[in-house]
Amino acid sequence: MAASAGSVSALGLYQEPAPWYDPTFADTTLAFGTGASATTGTSRAALFHLGLAPIQRRSFRFAVTWSYVFLRSTETPAWGVGDPKVFVEAPLLRRAAVRLSLEGAARLPASKASLFPYAFGGQELELLGILAVPALGLHLGGGRVFTEPPGDSSLTSADVPHATHAWVLLTGKAAGWTGQLRADALVFELEGHARWLYEARVLRGDPHRFVTRVAAKAEAGPDRIFDAAVEIGFVTALR
Repeated sequence: MAASAGSVSALGLYQEPAPWYDPTFADTTLAFGTGASATTGTSRAALFHLGLAPIQRRSFRFAVTWSYVFLRSTETPAWGVGDPKVFVEAPLLRRAAVRLSLEGAARLPASKASLFPYAFGGQELELLGILAVPALGLHLGGGRVFTEPPGDSSLTSADVPHATHAWVLLTGKAAGWTGQLRADALVFELEGHARWLYEARVLRGDPHRFVTRVAAKAEAGPDRIFDAAVEIGFVTALR
């Protein structure tokens, strides 16, 4: 991976959306996912991903994700376990034409600040409202991200400020393939600071058995974490 031209100062943390927006995690199947991604730019890194979703409890569903991080953009390469994230969704309205829900995500501070911005050992809580239109393959989300840096590091609230988060996801299927396009916007509580994330994903397989997925990502804005990233992943149904 080659470093990008120019220098940017990243704000906030690497985005990890809830696994259930990936159609490889079928609602009726408990699935285990693995994957790896590599990023280019100021914060060059390689990540190895794990995920478990959805865990159903009455009308609620849960998921857990975790990564192992190799950060290569520092003078001395750093590596270690990332911060696990726990996701929960509570339905508000379930109709054939439209669905509304509340979603929360909490980062568990298990990592170390040297792995910032992919992990940092601090606290992060995200609360979102979600609108889904199944016939259009459309999801819209919006809410707030509340982040606090770890107390035993040089990271401050200026590195991980609170933010407003909005995103849109489109999913389509044809000839046994599934494609997704997603765009996220993070507007930080610092005037003039924001970043945008774009992702294109292609998936192939049976979500009740085994699925392969490939994704390409890019970030834009003055506070981006990386310039571009590629990811490959695999999901296996457990039951």
